[in-house]
Amino acid sequence: MTTLGVPGRVRRRTASADRAAQKDESVRIFISYRREDERIARIVKTRLESLNDDILGESAIFCFTDQGIYAGEDWKERLDQELRRANYLIHIFTGQEESQWCTWEMSRFEVMHDGGGTARLCCFHEAGVIPKMLASYHTCLIKPFMPPEGTVADSANFVEQESAFYLESPCGQFINQLISGAVSERKSGAVLLKAINKHCADTAREITKAFIDGDKQIGEQVMHPRIWLDLKPSLVQRIQANAESRLPSETVVSTDSGSNALQIFGMGGNQTTWGAIREAFRMHSQSSRAAWMDELERAVIMATRKQIPPPSELTFRRIEATTEQSPDIYRPVLTRQKEFRSRRQKSYVVFMRARDRKLASDPGTSVLLALIIMASRFRYEVLKGNWSFENTGIERHVFYRQAHQFIELIEKAEYESVEFGVSDSALAAAFPAETLQSLREQGGVWYADKAAVCRIVEDINEEIPAKRKVILDFIEKWLPRNHQFLNAFAQQFAERVKH
Repeated sequence: MTTLGVPGRVRRRTASADRAAQKDESVRIFISYRREDERIARIVKTRLESLNDDILGESAIFCFTDQGIYAGEDWKERLDQELRRANYLIHIFTGQEESQWCTWEMSRFEVMHDGGGTARLCCFHEAGVIPKMLASYHTCLIKPFMPPEGTVADSANFVEQESAFYLESPCGQFINQLISGAVSERKSGAVLLKAINKHCADTAREITKAFIDGDKQIGEQVMHPRIWLDLKPSLVQRIQANAESRLPSETVVSTDSGSNALQIFGMGGNQTTWGAIREAFRMHSQSSRAAWMDELERAVIMATRKQIPPPSELTFRRIEATTEQSPDIYRPVLTRQKEFRSRRQKSYVVFMRARDRKLASDPGTSVLLALIIMASRFRYEVLKGNWSFENTGIERHVFYRQAHQFIELIEKAEYESVEFGVSDSALAAAFPAETLQSLREQGGVWYADKAAVCRIVEDINEEIPAKRKVILDFIEKWLPRNHQFLNAFAQQFAERVKH
C-alpha cells in the first residue's frame, strides 16, 4: 500500500461496516498490496469473503485492506490493530519494487506474531523472484491452467482438468487451509467436501485471472501495417533447444482488426498462415523462396533464443499493387517478442514503407547515380563476393547457406532499384533511345538467368554439382556485363554533368 490519509483515500463509515467490524471472526486476513495492485487485492478480498455465504453460512472469514479505514480514523493505529488481530497476512506481489508501506506492514506483522507458532504470512506472486524477506515464508505461485494441445475449451474434459489443476495449485491449497481453519469448530461435518473443493478451485481461478489481467490495455494506435506470428510452446521449446531453425508453414499469422495489413500480401481478413504468405509470393515471383521471409525467420529464431537479431536489410514489393508513382516497397522489422507463462510467444512485425532514395531532384541524374552505386555494390558483394562455390569439397550445409544468400542478395538489388527510383520513365530521362532499348533487352536476359538460378538451386532433385554450375555460369556471364554497365553509366553521367 502507499501512504495513507491522502484525500480521496478514505471512505465513509456505514452501519453495515460497523456490524461487520463488531463480529468475532475466527479467521482474519490482512491483505498487503501496492496501490497499482488494488484491483487484485479487491478480488482476493471479495472471493475469500464469499466463502462466508457460499460455504460457511456465517461471517467466519474477514479480510482487511486499507480501504476499510474510515474518515477521521487514526490510520496507523488502525493498521497496528488489524495486523495484531490478523491470523494471516497475504501480500500481493506482482514483481514491482516493494513500497515502503508493504515492507512496514510485513515487518510489523512478523514482530507481532514472532513465536506465535506456524508462520501465517503468505505471498501471492506470479514473478520468478519474491522479496528476500519472504523467502522463508509460505508462498503461492500464481500460474494459469494450460490445457494439453488438442483439448477443446469448455468441454467436460477441459472443465474437469481445469478444476483439478486449480484445486491442487498452491493458491487452491492455501484457500482450503483457510476453510479448514474457519470450519474446524463449527460445522465441518455439514459442509460437503465437493462444495468446498469446487469453491477452492473457483476462487483460485478467479485470483489467477486477476493476476493475469492486471492493468488491462484500453487502446493502441498502430502507425504501420503490423502482423504477429503465434509460436506454440512446443515450437518455442524446439527452437530454444536448437532442434528447429525454420518456422512451420502452419504458423498462424494475425493482424489488427480493420488494419488490412494482409492486403500487402494480396490477402483479405485478419488471419492466415506463414505458409500461405510464402505461397502467395511464390506465385507472384520467379523464386519459390521469398528472401525477406527467410531473413525475418532468422530474426524470429534468434529472438526466441534470446539473441539480438541484426538489422533487417531485405525489402519486398507489395503483391498486386504497384505503380511507377507508388511502388509499394516494404521493409519488415521485428519489433518485439511477447512471452507467455505457457512458453507460447508472439513475434510482432511492422512493415515500413521504403523511403524515397532519389539522389538528385532531376530524375535522369538521380537514376544514373543510383545505377553506378548499385552496379558497384553488386559487383563486389555478389559477383565477386567471398563465396566458396568453386571449392568442390565445400560442406553441404555451407554450400546451401551461401547459395541462398546469393539469391537473397540478387533480390535485394532488385528491390533497392525500385527504392532508388529506377523506373522506365527515369531511365528514359537518363539514356538515349538506342541505349534504353539495349538495357531493356539485357533486363529480359537478366530475369531469365536469375529464374534459372533460383529454379535449380531450390530444386530438391538437383544435386550440388548442377547447382554449383548454374551459379558459376551466372557469375561468369554477368561479371563482364557488369563492367560494361559501369562504364556506360559513368560515361553517361559524365556527359550529363558536362552539359
